[in-house]
Amino acid sequence: MANEEHLSLLRQGRQAWNRWRIQNPSIHPDLSMAELSEFFLFGINLSHTNLAGAHLFKTNLLGANLKSADLRDTDLRDAELIGANLTRANLSWANLNWANLSKAKLIEANLNRADLSHTNLNKTDLSRAQALGTNFSSAELTGACIANLEIDSTTNLEGAIASCLFLDSSRQNHHPMAFNQALVQSDFNQFLQTMVESLVSRA
Repeated sequence: MANEEHLSLLRQGRQAWNRWRIQNPSIHPDLSMAELSEFFLFGINLSHTNLAGAHLFKTNLLGANLKSADLRDTDLRDAELIGANLTRANLSWANLNWANLSKAKLIEANLNRADLSHTNLNKTDLSRAQALGTNFSSAELTGACIANLEIDSTTNLEGAIASCLFLDSSRQNHHPMAFNQALVQSDFNQFLQTMVESLVSRA
Protein backbone atom coordinates (compact mmCIF):
# COMPACT_ATOMS: atom_id res chain seq x y z
CA MET A 1 0.00 0.00 0.00
CA ALA A 2 1.06 3.57 -0.66
CA ASN A 3 2.91 5.60 1.93
CA GLU A 4 0.38 8.20 3.16
CA GLU A 5 3.07 10.85 3.61
CA HIS A 6 4.18 10.37 0.03
CA LEU A 7 0.59 10.57 -1.21
CA SER A 8 0.04 13.77 0.72
CA LEU A 9 3.15 15.32 -0.81
CA LEU A 10 2.03 14.32 -4.30
CA ARG A 11 -1.34 15.98 -3.80
CA GLN A 12 0.46 19.27 -3.08
CA GLY A 13 1.37 19.48 -6.75
CA ARG A 14 4.28 19.02 -9.10
CA GLN A 15 6.48 21.83 -7.80
CA ALA A 16 6.26 20.76 -4.16
CA TRP A 17 6.80 17.10 -5.10
CA ASN A 18 9.77 17.72 -7.38
CA ARG A 19 11.36 20.00 -4.80
CA TRP A 20 10.99 17.27 -2.17
CA ARG A 21 12.55 14.73 -4.56
CA ILE A 22 15.57 16.99 -5.06
CA GLN A 23 15.94 17.46 -1.32
CA ASN A 24 15.59 13.72 -0.63
CA PRO A 25 17.39 11.91 -3.47
CA SER A 26 17.89 8.70 -1.48
CA ILE A 27 14.15 8.15 -0.87
CA HIS A 28 12.31 5.90 -3.31
CA PRO A 29 8.65 6.92 -2.96
CA ASP A 30 5.98 4.30 -2.38
CA LEU A 31 2.74 4.99 -4.28
CA SER A 32 1.82 1.37 -4.78
CA MET A 33 -1.90 0.68 -5.23
CA ALA A 34 -2.62 4.44 -5.10
CA GLU A 35 -5.73 5.86 -6.78
CA LEU A 36 -4.30 8.49 -9.12
CA SER A 37 -6.74 8.29 -12.00
CA GLU A 38 -7.15 11.53 -13.99
CA PHE A 39 -4.47 13.29 -11.92
CA PHE A 40 -2.46 16.02 -13.67
CA LEU A 41 1.16 14.90 -13.20
CA PHE A 42 2.75 16.69 -16.14
CA GLY A 43 6.58 16.79 -15.88
CA ILE A 44 6.65 15.14 -12.46
CA ASN A 45 9.65 13.20 -11.16
CA LEU A 46 8.51 9.66 -10.40
CA SER A 47 11.84 8.00 -11.07
CA HIS A 48 12.55 4.94 -8.88
CA THR A 49 8.99 5.20 -7.51
CA ASN A 50 6.96 2.15 -6.53
CA LEU A 51 3.71 2.47 -8.48
CA ALA A 52 2.94 -1.25 -8.62
CA GLY A 53 -0.80 -1.83 -8.90
CA ALA A 54 -1.55 1.90 -8.96
CA HIS A 55 -4.57 3.28 -10.81
CA LEU A 56 -3.48 5.86 -13.41
CA PHE A 57 -6.45 5.69 -15.74
CA LYS A 58 -6.53 8.81 -17.97
CA THR A 59 -3.73 10.37 -15.91
CA ASN A 60 -1.70 13.15 -17.53
CA LEU A 61 1.97 12.15 -17.35
CA LEU A 62 3.28 14.19 -20.28
CA GLY A 63 7.05 14.51 -20.05
CA ALA A 64 7.10 12.73 -16.69
CA ASN A 65 10.28 11.11 -15.40
CA LEU A 66 9.42 7.47 -14.70
CA LYS A 67 12.93 6.17 -15.09
CA SER A 68 13.39 2.83 -13.26
CA ALA A 69 9.87 3.12 -11.81
CA ASP A 70 8.02 -0.01 -10.70
CA LEU A 71 4.81 -0.03 -12.76
CA ARG A 72 3.98 -3.70 -12.54
CA ASP A 73 0.28 -4.46 -12.96
CA THR A 74 -0.49 -0.73 -13.15
CA ASP A 75 -3.66 0.59 -14.80
CA LEU A 76 -2.45 3.14 -17.38
CA ARG A 77 -5.39 2.91 -19.76
CA ASP A 78 -5.88 6.09 -21.78
CA ALA A 79 -2.97 7.73 -19.94
CA GLU A 80 -1.08 10.58 -21.60
CA LEU A 81 2.62 9.67 -21.59
CA ILE A 82 3.85 11.73 -24.54
CA GLY A 83 7.59 12.30 -24.18
CA ALA A 84 7.76 10.48 -20.84
CA ASN A 85 11.01 8.83 -19.76
CA LEU A 86 10.32 5.19 -18.92
CA THR A 87 13.89 3.98 -19.34
CA ARG A 88 14.40 0.72 -17.42
CA ALA A 89 10.89 0.96 -15.97
CA ASN A 90 9.16 -2.29 -15.04
CA LEU A 91 5.82 -2.35 -16.88
CA SER A 92 5.25 -6.09 -16.75
CA TRP A 93 1.55 -6.98 -16.74
CA ALA A 94 0.64 -3.26 -16.93
CA ASN A 95 -2.48 -2.21 -18.85
CA LEU A 96 -1.62 0.56 -21.33
CA ASN A 97 -4.62 0.00 -23.57
CA TRP A 98 -5.25 3.16 -25.67
CA ALA A 99 -2.47 5.06 -23.87
CA ASN A 100 -0.46 7.70 -25.73
CA LEU A 101 3.28 6.97 -25.52
CA SER A 102 4.30 8.93 -28.58
CA LYS A 103 7.96 10.04 -28.39
CA ALA A 104 8.37 8.31 -25.02
CA LYS A 105 11.57 6.55 -23.99
CA LEU A 106 11.11 2.87 -23.17
CA ILE A 107 14.79 2.00 -23.42
CA GLU A 108 15.53 -1.29 -21.62
CA ALA A 109 12.00 -1.28 -20.20
CA ASN A 110 10.35 -4.51 -19.07
CA LEU A 111 7.13 -4.82 -21.08
CA ASN A 112 6.63 -8.53 -20.54
CA ARG A 113 2.95 -9.53 -20.65
CA ALA A 114 1.89 -5.86 -20.76
CA ASP A 115 -1.20 -4.82 -22.73
CA LEU A 116 -0.28 -2.15 -25.28
CA SER A 117 -3.19 -2.81 -27.61
CA HIS A 118 -4.39 0.28 -29.50
CA THR A 119 -1.51 2.20 -27.93
CA ASN A 120 0.17 5.14 -29.68
CA LEU A 121 3.87 4.24 -29.87
CA ASN A 122 4.71 6.51 -32.79
CA LYS A 123 8.35 7.71 -32.57
CA THR A 124 8.79 5.83 -29.29
CA ASP A 125 12.25 4.49 -28.40
CA LEU A 126 11.94 0.78 -27.60
CA SER A 127 15.67 0.08 -27.80
CA ARG A 128 16.66 -3.05 -25.88
CA ALA A 129 13.20 -3.32 -24.31
CA GLN A 130 11.89 -6.75 -23.41
CA ALA A 131 8.45 -7.56 -24.78
CA LEU A 132 7.87 -11.27 -24.20
CA GLY A 133 4.18 -12.10 -24.46
CA THR A 134 3.35 -8.42 -24.86
CA ASN A 135 0.13 -7.43 -26.59
CA PHE A 136 0.82 -4.86 -29.33
CA SER A 137 -2.38 -5.61 -31.24
CA SER A 138 -3.57 -2.61 -33.28
CA ALA A 139 -0.77 -0.46 -31.80
CA GLU A 140 0.71 2.40 -33.84
CA LEU A 141 4.48 2.04 -34.20
CA THR A 142 5.39 4.35 -37.07
CA GLY A 143 8.82 5.90 -36.52
CA ALA A 144 9.51 3.79 -33.44
CA CYS A 145 13.06 2.65 -32.70
CA ILE A 146 13.13 -1.12 -32.15
CA ALA A 147 16.89 -1.68 -31.90
CA ASN A 148 17.43 -5.00 -30.11
CA LEU A 149 13.79 -5.19 -29.04
CA GLU A 150 13.28 -8.65 -27.55
CA ILE A 151 10.10 -10.46 -28.56
CA ASP A 152 9.03 -14.09 -28.68
CA SER A 153 6.41 -16.27 -30.32
CA THR A 154 3.78 -15.12 -27.80
CA THR A 155 4.23 -11.42 -28.57
CA ASN A 156 1.00 -10.29 -30.25
CA LEU A 157 1.41 -7.88 -33.17
CA GLU A 158 -1.91 -8.55 -34.88
CA GLY A 159 -3.04 -5.43 -36.72
CA ALA A 160 -0.09 -3.28 -35.59
CA ILE A 161 0.52 -0.30 -37.86
CA ALA A 162 4.01 0.87 -38.88
CA SER A 163 5.00 2.58 -42.12
CA CYS A 164 8.59 3.03 -40.97
CA LEU A 165 10.69 1.51 -38.17
CA PHE A 166 14.19 2.48 -37.05
CA LEU A 167 16.56 -0.42 -36.53
CA ASP A 168 19.26 1.33 -34.52
CA SER A 169 19.37 3.96 -31.79
CA SER A 170 20.96 6.53 -34.12
CA ARG A 171 17.76 6.36 -36.20
CA GLN A 172 19.89 6.22 -39.37
CA ASN A 173 19.00 2.67 -40.36
CA HIS A 174 15.30 2.34 -41.04
CA HIS A 175 12.94 -0.09 -42.67
CA PRO A 176 10.41 1.61 -44.91
CA MET A 177 7.43 -0.65 -45.28
CA ALA A 178 5.07 -0.80 -48.19
CA PHE A 179 2.12 -1.25 -45.88
CA ASN A 180 -0.59 1.40 -45.87
CA GLN A 181 -2.91 -0.61 -43.70
CA ALA A 182 -2.75 -2.82 -40.63
CA LEU A 183 -0.03 -5.45 -40.78
CA VAL A 184 -0.85 -9.12 -40.49
CA GLN A 185 0.84 -10.67 -37.49
CA SER A 186 2.87 -13.21 -39.44
CA ASP A 187 4.52 -10.56 -41.67
CA PHE A 188 5.30 -8.04 -38.93
CA ASN A 189 6.35 -10.63 -36.35
CA GLN A 190 8.62 -12.34 -38.87
CA PHE A 191 10.27 -9.04 -39.77
CA LEU A 192 10.89 -8.12 -36.12
CA GLN A 193 12.23 -11.57 -35.28
CA THR A 194 14.57 -11.52 -38.28
CA MET A 195 15.73 -8.01 -37.44
CA VAL A 196 16.46 -8.84 -33.80
CA GLU A 197 18.37 -11.99 -34.70
CA SER A 198 20.39 -10.06 -37.28
CA LEU A 199 21.35 -7.33 -34.83
CA VAL A 200 22.25 -9.87 -32.12
CA SER A 201 24.49 -11.78 -34.54
CA ARG A 202 26.38 -8.59 -35.38
CA ALA A 203 26.84 -7.56 -31.73
